Amino acid sequence: MSKKIVFEGKIFQVVQENLKHKDHIIALEYVTRAPGVRVIVVKDDKILLNEEIRHHPEGLDYRLPGGKVFDLLSEFKQALDDGADMKKAAEAAGVREVEEETGMIVSDLQYLHTNHGGATVRTDIFYFSTTNLEEGDQKLEPGEEIKPVWKNFEEVKELCFNGGIKEDMTVAVLFRFLDGIMKKK
Repeated sequence: MSKKIVFEGKIFQVVQENLKHKDHIIALEYVTRAPGVRVIVVKDDKILLNEEIRHHPEGLDYRLPGGKVFDLLSEFKQALDDGADMKKAAEAAGVREVEEETGMIVSDLQYLHTNHGGATVRTDIFYFSTTNLEEGDQKLEPGEEIKPVWKNFEEVKELCFNGGIKEDMTVAVLFRFLDGIMKKK
């Protein structure tokens, strides 16, 4: 029915929307954000994780290499207007982010899953995996404290269980990924 952007920042916008449901008007409010990407890099039955000092959540966190597909909301909106393929944009961003954060040059990314966020925070996080990699140079941005570490599958599972990997949507994707690997063995 009606949709209004009530706030727009560099990467988020707050939207108020009225929808008709049967005989009622439902007022919704949600945040939208440009998509993100995460890459599961596998070598010798190990997964490459970033050991990061984060400002939120505070402290040490293990994360999959990845980041934003677009640095700014305006870039995302322009890509939407241009009819860009978001999965392809996410794949290119995944290659770039893995190299920047870990120094690994990856190729042949395989699409795994897209997490769509929730009802009040709408964002897509694209997940890919790869076993094709070669050594390169880490290219960290100011403020990033990232140490790439290889963890075997059991160590990754334990980090998922004990909260060492704090991004819950990534935990779910890792469990499904590891379950698929175990079923193949």
